[in-house]
Amino acid sequence: MKKKLFGFAGLIVLTGLQVSAQCDFKNLTDSLKGKIAKDEIFLESFSAALNRSDSAGSVPMSRFAIKFQKETTYRLRILSDQKLYEPCAILQLLEGSILKGSNYDMKNKICHDSFEFNNPFNRDGEIVIYFVDGKNGCAVASISKVIKK
Repeated sequence: MKKKLFGFAGLIVLTGLQVSAQCDFKNLTDSLKGKIAKDEIFLESFSAALNRSDSAGSVPMSRFAIKFQKETTYRLRILSDQKLYEPCAILQLLEGSILKGSNYDMKNKICHDSFEFNNPFNRDGEIVIYFVDGKNGCAVASISKVIKK
């Protein structure tokens, strides 16, 4: 029984490594940084290698905690390997359980590469990355501070 359990755990680890090995995070991050506009300051990037589990209804996702400054506008971007992982990677900004922004328009089922969030208070938030329909994939998201003119 223990051998089967260790074998199963090893299979899960190897599967996760396989998805990570296929991800070219450096290239995705460099491409994403190239999209940063002159009116913004790059703050941080977040990488996600997501592997679909066999659990029914389980969607793989990555979560990253962030802290927002008061009276600041942020621009969030996401880039994935669209050749292999369609239709898109979804980037959500949560405050507790409240959705504050997303690159995915659920009504029209359209993915955008970025969205902006204006923060009126000092708050903690969370960035969530996942793929439509829980597909496997690699994605890099970034957060930038928009410079007020």
